[in-house]
Amino acid sequence: MIGPARTLASAAAAFALFSFLLNFVWEMLQTPFFAGMPALPHWDMTLLCLWATIGDVGIALAAFAAAALFDRRTDWILRPSMPATVTYLAIGVLATVL
Repeated sequence: MIGPARTLASAAAAFALFSFLLNFVWEMLQTPFFAGMPALPHWDMTLLCLWATIGDVGIALAAFAAAALFDRRTDWILRPSMPATVTYLAIGVLATVL
């Protein structure tokens, strides 16, 4: 049997990887719409997008953990409940607004 800490860690790692891949592609696709970004050297633009992605992953992980604590299940995202989903989205929106 896998312990709760290990289950949370493995769920968070899988979620973080998916979140990283999704957010990095999103950050890179947005670059043409920001003034000055297309003119930057490719490596500088990539590093800026990497830092933004790391921040996005941190927000997503905090929201994931809060929803998991609220729902008392690390697999809440596979079988989402309304309270867990609302918790996840509320933290994401709050982080975006602030």
